[in-house]
Amino acid sequence: MRTSQPGASLFLSAVLAFTLTACGDGGLIAHHGDATAAGNDLFVPKTDVLLGDGQSADTTADDTVTPPDGDQPDAPPPTDAHDQDATDQDTPQPIDVPEFDVPLDQFALVSHTPGDGETGVASPITVTMTFSATVKPESISANTIFVTTHGDKPVLGKFATNDKVVTFTSAGPVQAASRVQVRVTSVVQAKKGNSLPQEALFHFYTQPMPGLAPYEKLAARYAPTVRQGVNVDSPSADLLRSIDFDGDWNLSNNAKNTKPAPTAKVAWSVIETQSHFFITYVFYWAHRSALDSKLVFDNDTAGSIVAVAKYPTEHPVALTTYFKQKADEQMWGWVTAESGLVAPGAKTPSFLRAVLPQDQLFPKAAAADTYGCEGIAGCTPRRYPAYLTASTHQSCLWADAGDKSLYECDLSPAIQVDLKWIDYVPATTGQPASGNAGAPGPVYGYELQSLHEFWWPHRDEAGANAVFVDTTFTYAPPVDRPFGGGLPVGSKFLTSGSNDNGRPPWAWMWKPGTNVSYYDMPRGTPFYDPSWALYMRLGGIDAKLPPFDATTKTGYSMDHCLHPFFFVDLRDSAPCKGSLP
Repeated sequence: MRTSQPGASLFLSAVLAFTLTACGDGGLIAHHGDATAAGNDLFVPKTDVLLGDGQSADTTADDTVTPPDGDQPDAPPPTDAHDQDATDQDTPQPIDVPEFDVPLDQFALVSHTPGDGETGVASPITVTMTFSATVKPESISANTIFVTTHGDKPVLGKFATNDKVVTFTSAGPVQAASRVQVRVTSVVQAKKGNSLPQEALFHFYTQPMPGLAPYEKLAARYAPTVRQGVNVDSPSADLLRSIDFDGDWNLSNNAKNTKPAPTAKVAWSVIETQSHFFITYVFYWAHRSALDSKLVFDNDTAGSIVAVAKYPTEHPVALTTYFKQKADEQMWGWVTAESGLVAPGAKTPSFLRAVLPQDQLFPKAAAADTYGCEGIAGCTPRRYPAYLTASTHQSCLWADAGDKSLYECDLSPAIQVDLKWIDYVPATTGQPASGNAGAPGPVYGYELQSLHEFWWPHRDEAGANAVFVDTTFTYAPPVDRPFGGGLPVGSKFLTSGSNDNGRPPWAWMWKPGTNVSYYDMPRGTPFYDPSWALYMRLGGIDAKLPPFDATTKTGYSMDHCLHPFFFVDLRDSAPCKGSLP
């Protein structure tokens, strides 16, 4: 006895349809529908069959009534299978397959602006991304395309989708001289097709703080003349060059790429207070060579800070030099007798090397040298005579005999007898230098390079083929000084060995490590807060420096007018206005 079961027939038909689909093209199953909001691109089509109980939620109960035994309804008339249309029996029914814009594995980000690694991008920023197929607008949001800047801080803005093009526009200006990274995740989908098979990643850099051209000119007229000692056995290690002289911003291979004669460059930056300019100069070498293997490392730096009084007329008043000696970080200091920073006849503060006449510490440039003074009436460049030691790259003053007992900046007669050097002078365009040293040696021009524009944007790039070992250094200012709570940056350059590391200027530290008493400043203070660092070297409150009077333009100020590394710009305020020619 047979009983008609239409519900079971429906169940078997649906299962069969599902099975046929599942046994077919695997890509079709995975990509038949759209990805969910959670980013899952696996799509299972809806079916009326619930595989748990065999009954469809959309199907009514079976309305066939089963009479008592012996009273069964008439069976349907038998059919002859041979009489059926062969087409109905043997030909599979057509399946509606969507037409994709591109093959499922070829949906990709094909181009974008700005380009990867592009510099000087205007802010607010606009990012345009072009894909290989029409983009599904619902898959585009701040949760699928991440636009971030220093510290993985999200850049706020809006997305717009037009066919294959996605545009991001920031809601406001993005921090100057900063890296912006765009991460396009695999959740982004084509309108008719698959998600991206893998993430796409690119980055670019925003424009520096505007209005710095006059400060570059200021740096030019106080840029030092440089006497560079050269080790004739490894002269390429003693040649000044750009930190990215090989063009890849990968400091792990700089020491290997030193054979071509490098264009000589020196980095600069200016921080301004109400009373003074503080100009930092940074010397960079791809490698430090030394007889003691413990003193060998790649990507070495040294430098100096020149303090220039703004009133009554612009003039240099103090010099600080920085270098590494073994594991110690040295900072030597001098002031001019005309500066008023040390009272006439007073004892030289213990943290200064000497008080020298202005013409000795900052001699006037030769008559033919007008670099930095162009168009300024009565202007004459003043340049301190720097001396940089061979191999160990100590930043010294040629007018200072150095410390023979500690092998620091030693310019004793015995050293000078065998000294070989090359001379660098500041110039509009740097020249390729060679290691053909002498006594005297050949002269080359070096070019100034903006620290804020060229070095600072890379402050958060760490890794095996990047710039820094890590980016965990956060400047902790002295008590009651500003700029605390900043974002972490790199403080140690990559090196090929496990020895010491070269440091960027924002991680310089005044910590002599000798038997002489010293004041230990927090790392980065001389660079980030040079007015306070000089104040403390002079004795702090005991120096009795008169506070700055904005009316008479006299005294000493530690209040900033311009600080490009903390994006402070108060140049239009009354105490700061009109300080540069």
